[in-house]
Amino acid sequence: PAMQALTLNFGPGVNLPAPAEVKLPDRNGKEFAEGGCVTCHGLHRVVAAKRSPQEWRSVVHRMVFLGSALPDDDVAAAMDYLNVNYGSPEATSLGQRP
Repeated sequence: PAMQALTLNFGPGVNLPAPAEVKLPDRNGKEFAEGGCVTCHGLHRVVAAKRSPQEWRSVVHRMVFLGSALPDDDVAAAMDYLNVNYGSPEATSLGQRP
């Protein structure tokens, strides 16, 4: 019964409201974060995450491995951008944000 309810309400063909437009803060690296992240998912997933520098590093490298359009030369700038704008509160309190 649970699977049937999920399929009926969230399965293929169900019209869901479009997510709100996400505007990233204008800072160095924004274009890399936008270009690399939207290969597979919307920016709403990025802004909802609060990660430590190590977590962002892991996520970005995993996304590149899985096929992100982010060129290798831009990985560091994207990670810096994500950490500065979407770093975890713990990272901020420890002074780990660039």
